[in-house]
Amino acid sequence: MKDTVDGFVEIAKSDLTIGEEINIATQDEISVHDLAQKLISIINPKAEIVSDDIRLRPDKSEVERLLGANEKIKRLTKWNCKYSLDEGLKSTIEWFSDPENLKRYKPGIYNV
Repeated sequence: MKDTVDGFVEIAKSDLTIGEEINIATQDEISVHDLAQKLISIINPKAEIVSDDIRLRPDKSEVERLLGANEKIKRLTKWNCKYSLDEGLKSTIEWFSDPENLKRYKPGIYNV
C-alpha cells in the first residue's frame, strides 16, 4: 500500500508521466493460492482453504498470472519499491488487528 501511494505521488510529480499508462508494480508475482497460504501461516496456521464447487469459475475464465512491469515508472520517476510482500502483509495485519482502525473500516462500501 505504501509503495502504491508513493508511486501515485511520484507519477503526479513528473511531467514525463502525463498521458502515459504506468504500472506501479513490484515485478514479482505470487499466485492467489500461495498468497492465501502465506496469510494463513501468519494469522492462523491451523486454518485451511475450503473450496466450494458451486463458486468455482468455469474453465478458461480465470487469469492464471498477473505480473506488472515496473520499468516505465522507474524510468519516468524516482519511484522504487521499498517494501517486500511480507512487510506489507505484516503492516496490513497489524492495522486490521487494531480495534480503533476497525471502527473506521467499512467493508460494505467503497470510500476513502
